[in-house]
Amino acid sequence: MREQADVALRATDHPRLVIDLTEVTFCDSTGYGVLMYALARVRRLTGSLVLVGLSAAMRNRLSRLGVAELFDTRRTVEEAMKVFPGTT
Repeated sequence: MREQADVALRATDHPRLVIDLTEVTFCDSTGYGVLMYALARVRRLTGSLVLVGLSAAMRNRLSRLGVAELFDTRRTVEEAMKVFPGTT
């Protein structure tokens, strides 16, 4: 996922990244590290990142890590796309 995030972020000057986690049933420290990496890269490039479909377990883990408030989250990809001007 880290490589895919890098490719997507290099493709534009103002990156807009939506990470759909709807099908994710387990996430370990490596996965949370990748999410933090993606967030840091997007912010460095003055872009936007939205996480979609977080399970209750993932939401709780992000809260326990003290980083939940750093992420913009939405229930669906459609909702996430509305965050970005000029998209539907």
